[in-house]
Amino acid sequence: MLMTTPVFVARTGSALVGLLASAGIALAADIELNRINACGDTLEVFSSLKWPSTSCRSPSGAIERAIREFAAGSDVKLCFMERPPVSSLSDFRCIQSTFRGVRDLACYRSISPSLLTDYKTNFSGRYAAQTSSYIEQAKRCKGSNGDASRIIDTTFPSIFAPVAEHEFGFNVQYGDTRPGTAMVSHGFAKASPAISQRGYDAIEYIVYANAMASELQAYTTHGNWNLHVDTSPEFATQFINGLRRQGLNAYLASVDIDIQRAPRASAIPKSPSLVEALSELVVARLEDEGFTEMDDDELKQHTGKTREQMSNTVVKQVSFGARNLMNGRVPQFRLLMKKSGVPCTREGRGAIAAYLFTLEGESGVQVDFGGFSAMLIGFGTCASSANSAKEYIRNLVDESKEAVLDELSRR
Repeated sequence: MLMTTPVFVARTGSALVGLLASAGIALAADIELNRINACGDTLEVFSSLKWPSTSCRSPSGAIERAIREFAAGSDVKLCFMERPPVSSLSDFRCIQSTFRGVRDLACYRSISPSLLTDYKTNFSGRYAAQTSSYIEQAKRCKGSNGDASRIIDTTFPSIFAPVAEHEFGFNVQYGDTRPGTAMVSHGFAKASPAISQRGYDAIEYIVYANAMASELQAYTTHGNWNLHVDTSPEFATQFINGLRRQGLNAYLASVDIDIQRAPRASAIPKSPSLVEALSELVVARLEDEGFTEMDDDELKQHTGKTREQMSNTVVKQVSFGARNLMNGRVPQFRLLMKKSGVPCTREGRGAIAAYLFTLEGESGVQVDFGGFSAMLIGFGTCASSANSAKEYIRNLVDESKEAVLDELSRR
């Protein structure tokens, strides 16, 4: 929820074209709708993903370096491929990613931002019929389950979220079920300002994802609620990597809960704030464990930042392409510390911090009740595997999660 609309810096003309050409980077001259309907290529790519690529190179250019940096410390393994697996992608640079045994392929190339403007401005007269035909052709590909749709913000491929923001595109699902077990995405995105400053203004991409069904089915019914509960550390990877870059030995356990009203549940008022009440509940439980919440003055003293600055820091850790999902909402932040009471804190050698974040549901969306996140982080000896601190931290996260779920059951 917390881990994913800045100003778009557009530069066009011969200077940009010359820069990209001199760097050996392909620059598309027109919007081409000929990817997800390339049925034979799709099957060939999925077949190639049965095995890891053996021809990896070093990341080249701002986009690839940014993707590598964002994935650092996570379970995602990246291979920047020497060449695409099919000749129709010869103008693209491709990245094979492996996550928990599942391999995907993401390819991209630069395009002029004027093409994005042209598509949206002239959609009715120039692109509408072509787009409709494109989607229908993709549905008929061998292996497709017949389900194709336009890409929206929440289905924008996460591998490009650190460097680009969704503009438009198309998905087609594969497999014998609905939702499918795989997906091919073809889309167009505007680059982040940091990437644009290095010569990229927009990209065209195609992604072959082997395990999309788990994301599409991530919400589970819990009483009157549909919940997405994530206890993996991936969403906090950037946070913990930042601590380690500062030389802080740290161990993290976390829970992130996105909350929506179930479709058949009776209307539930959005005021008072549900996520604020859940945060208060977890704070009370942590205080019973000997944690002390920092007030504004203490927070500034220990972190060098005000509460507002800390919240803004969190927003900046969200990948560029996911920030629009927050729709201008700023997460609220609370910090509690435990500096005594467990073996790892003796003689001031370690401490445990509890970071709690809440994000209110989007205004005007009656089913969206926002999200709650808790990160428990051990520092110093409380990050060491030589004692029981890690188990204690994991147990605190599990107890916080169960307390939230129990409270939601009563509402």
